[in-house]
Amino acid sequence: MAIITIKQLQQDISTRFKSENSYTYFGIDTINYEFKFNSLLITVGHFTNNNLYYRFTFKDVIAYTVIEEFFLKFNEKEEFETFAFFGISKNSNFKNNIAPDGLFEPYLDGKLEIKTYRIFAQNNFIDIITKIEPLIEV
Repeated sequence: MAIITIKQLQQDISTRFKSENSYTYFGIDTINYEFKFNSLLITVGHFTNNNLYYRFTFKDVIAYTVIEEFFLKFNEKEEFETFAFFGISKNSNFKNNIAPDGLFEPYLDGKLEIKTYRIFAQNNFIDIITKIEPLIEV
């Protein structure tokens, strides 16, 4: 598997799947949290290409949640920069509930920025709060 950036992920999905790049064409195959390493592994596949998977490894996970699509309540104040099945939060209810602004300031000393990512595919939404950009493999 090759390691790619978030920008390369967007380019790969657009090139490879063209008009079939909506989140509805993707499914979450694996979700695995490793307590020993405080990391979350998620694999996502496309319904028409069973041999290709995108694997995301989130390290230093502060919190994550998996919500079935039917039960997710969208909020107008939430803002995500999204493409296909991947999103980066500009304003997330999940982050605001888990890590309100200023909560971690004494520990972070202003050096680290907490980010919220969302992986969403048919039937499930996963929100992840972490200090580190995910490792993406294809």
